[in-house]
Amino acid sequence: MATALRDHEPESRRCPNCAEVIQEQAILCRFCQSGLSSQHFYPCPSCAEMVRNEASICRSCHNDLEPIRGQKHQPANASKKNSESLSFSNARQKLLTERARRIIELIYREVDTTYLLEYDTEVQEKVRARVRELVRFDPSALTMMERGLVLQMALDELFGFSVLGPLLRDRSVDEIYVHSHEHIFVRRGEQMEKVTEKFNDENHLLHCIERILHPLDAKLNSDTPTVSRQTLNGGWIFAALKPNCDENSNGAPIVILQMTPRRRP
Repeated sequence: MATALRDHEPESRRCPNCAEVIQEQAILCRFCQSGLSSQHFYPCPSCAEMVRNEASICRSCHNDLEPIRGQKHQPANASKKNSESLSFSNARQKLLTERARRIIELIYREVDTTYLLEYDTEVQEKVRARVRELVRFDPSALTMMERGLVLQMALDELFGFSVLGPLLRDRSVDEIYVHSHEHIFVRRGEQMEKVTEKFNDENHLLHCIERILHPLDAKLNSDTPTVSRQTLNGGWIFAALKPNCDENSNGAPIVILQMTPRRRP
């Protein structure tokens, strides 16, 4: 995503890979020109557009940059959460999730989303604009940053990979493991951890897997209970119906999913 740069109080940053030192710059939202924080992705506080801060990326090797003054050095992949996984209280996070679901339900009433990704670009952009409008005028007492997160959750559900979206964009995540709709784990380096993200149910998870597999010309069903494919961005996906357990008590398939977000350089 294109961004505009504006000088501010400089802070040198060093790439942990090639040691190049780069002067940090502030990022402006290309829509409203509001200044943004020094994060990889950040919802604009004025218009909720998700903006990438290119000043956090090395010009030479495209690795994450480390601050070299003001705080102790740490490898970039040691961060437990990026700006898309901001820490909220359980009650606040639940509110954001509920507002995103409400907006998605309104879109479902207005548009047949069954083949949304196959619609032409103009139709998709109209849907995106409608989502932004619903978020902007949502009556809940949300901060602009929270509205940005609600917007991203809604767009991930409609156009992306649902709750896996933030994890797939997280540069520190090496692998994603989904053992059921409620149990999602990620591996960062040698560390494995359970994340708070979860699907609504197994059907919700299966729908996400179908969306991932669709451009790969693959399906997961009783005839093809396991699928292993390379993704379009060089990552890898393995999905399978759990053996001897084709359906849960609600009649939904029980599946497991393992993903490598991208090919590492």
